[in-house]
Amino acid sequence: MSTSIRQCLHLGILCLMLTQCELDGGKDPILVADVEKEFDVKLWEVLKPTERYLQLHISTIKDKDCLNYGIDQSIKQNGSNLEFNINKVLPPEVCQQGIGPAKAVLDLKTLTQGRYNLTVNLGKVVPSRGSITVTSSAYSFYMPEQYGFRLQKTILNRVPEQTIWGYVAYTEGNKTVADQFLQELVKISRDAGLDKGYYGYFEVNESNGLEFPTLNIDKPILSFARNYIDTDPKLEALIKNFRSKYPQGLQISLNNNLGKVF
Repeated sequence: MSTSIRQCLHLGILCLMLTQCELDGGKDPILVADVEKEFDVKLWEVLKPTERYLQLHISTIKDKDCLNYGIDQSIKQNGSNLEFNINKVLPPEVCQQGIGPAKAVLDLKTLTQGRYNLTVNLGKVVPSRGSITVTSSAYSFYMPEQYGFRLQKTILNRVPEQTIWGYVAYTEGNKTVADQFLQELVKISRDAGLDKGYYGYFEVNESNGLEFPTLNIDKPILSFARNYIDTDPKLEALIKNFRSKYPQGLQISLNNNLGKVF
């Protein structure tokens, strides 16, 4: 057997042993390096009075033995080309006791409306390539291959202007009071008419109801999304009135598209 054939066989066996190996246009093989192989990426839009922008919330799928593990990551932009790098998990200098995933947050403040080419690199894992399309109503990710990570959602709907949303949680015997609050809210607002889908802060289901995937509460709730057409003082007065009258019976959570928590 010739030396060249033996070298090819050795390279093939090495690729199989490492489980991931790709030859890129005759260049050196791209292999799985010393890096976490499974990450979750959640889409989020930060809402503030003067700006709004996309965030990527990154976490390991597997929990760590401290609550404050980080993730070394970076992003580069060259015009309409984005390169997102997840490098490695960062252990904490001082452990915050508990079990949870490593986490990182990446701001993408520079994205205006348009289409962007996206490359995601995990160490030396084969790059994942796709695109992000930004419109006034949504961020849409097209990523047919997701090597070593997974997008929890591929479309993030943007909360429209003049939108308020939230829920009223009530204790036993206070559903009528919760209904009364919603009736008063309807008088000073309009139906938001939101499209179905994921908005980060909530989801609109097939029945046009709001769901809060991360909400952990032991009381029944009535949810709402409205277009608020009046002044803040009137809305704040309504909330204050019901909170003062029913401090134990109701829990009102209300937010708006400017990032305000009432």
